[in-house]
Amino acid sequence: MILSVSKTVTSAANFCLSVTLVASDEAIAAAEKDAINAASKDARSQAEAALGALQLKQQEIVSIQINSARPSLPAPMSSVYSQNNVVGDMAISSVVAGEQKVQAFVTLQVRYQPAQ
Repeated sequence: MILSVSKTVTSAANFCLSVTLVASDEAIAAAEKDAINAASKDARSQAEAALGALQLKQQEIVSIQINSARPSLPAPMSSVYSQNNVVGDMAISSVVAGEQKVQAFVTLQVRYQPAQ
């Protein structure tokens, strides 16, 4: 069950095992588009380099395969508690920023012809 922090506090919770902050669906979708765009440009560049080395030239793209993975959740940050960050029985920890990684893999199948 996922609750917002404010709902958790107003429901009189006095203990929180963990908190995970993730990007919004819109931000993830935008990041996925950017990743697919970059992967597509890289795939085309690599295809052109390989064909050029073989003295061939791209005629047309026959198919495009996109394997876009959902972003992983941010890795939990473990804390080592010392005397300075423990008050009574409660440990105090700070919020540490992290990143979510979005990757895309693009495979191009091309038809080629001899370079002239």
